[in-house]
Amino acid sequence: MKLALERLEGALEGELAPLYWLSGDEPLLLQEAAASVRSAARTAGFGEREVFDVEGRYKFDNMLFAANSMSLFAERKLIELRFQNGRITQDAGNAISIYVEDPPDGNLLLITSPRLDRRVESAKWFKSMVSFGVWVPILPVTLDRLPDWLKRRCRSAGVNLDTAAFQLLLERIEGNLLAASQEIERLKILDPDATWTREMLIDATEDASRYTIYQLIDHALLGDSRRVTRMLYSLRMEGAEPVATNGALTRELHSLLKMSREMGGGRPERVLQSNRVWAARKRAVTRALERHDSETFQNLLESALLVDRAAKGMERVDPWLELGRIFLVLAGHASIPSAIAT
Repeated sequence: MKLALERLEGALEGELAPLYWLSGDEPLLLQEAAASVRSAARTAGFGEREVFDVEGRYKFDNMLFAANSMSLFAERKLIELRFQNGRITQDAGNAISIYVEDPPDGNLLLITSPRLDRRVESAKWFKSMVSFGVWVPILPVTLDRLPDWLKRRCRSAGVNLDTAAFQLLLERIEGNLLAASQEIERLKILDPDATWTREMLIDATEDASRYTIYQLIDHALLGDSRRVTRMLYSLRMEGAEPVATNGALTRELHSLLKMSREMGGGRPERVLQSNRVWAARKRAVTRALERHDSETFQNLLESALLVDRAAKGMERVDPWLELGRIFLVLAGHASIPSAIAT
């Protein structure tokens, strides 16, 4: 069954489907939808969870083996298959077909991926999957829909803004839903009972001395290495988690890699438009695409995987040092050795 995102919460209150596939390019909406499925699964008694990240030449036998293995800790198991890019291979389709044709008892399969292309959506195996489970295509929040989305978000969080403050917040978030969510939560913490005016919002922003991850990324795209260095130092000193910074950076690098490949050495205007790059970010993204080729973005993505492993204690590397290397290369420094080589 194909299901709109707006109907997912209600559908999860009833009997759960054996499979959910969430696809889309908006990180916040994708993360929150996946969290809703996980919460419903826990409530329904799925006490064990196994996660498989699909990267490179992933062996889908691992997922199928886990699906058919008896759980050691619970009778019901949630299995997550997380595609890191929208390229769904035939091997992936074959594995999902095998799962759908003979679904193991006591499992719920949650698949997340970027937006799917028409080739995948029209494939026979994908149509069988949709008949078997639930597919939720998560559409981007367009400029004309953004004010309503922001109003609902503020209302849900209990944050009240007057008209001028709301307009200022709308302008500042520049279409970045994750940044909007974080700012709303910050306002809620600062004063949950206030009705925020434009002047109060400006004062609160000036009082917040920390740099945001998204500002850091944009300054790297612009090539401002001096400011990038100061921002990274500030984030580290304030106790920011490298995983969060690396997650936002990884999403940006995936987007840049996709656009770089689509450009094929040409000019970026049409590519920026087709990838829905907001007007306020076009200059920064254009400069990064002109500065680097797809091979560089691919190499930086591989370095971001090292940061993720280091942050989780799987590599003897300072994740902040490696993050600094990635950001400086992105900003235009061509030859900085990876910490893995030291």
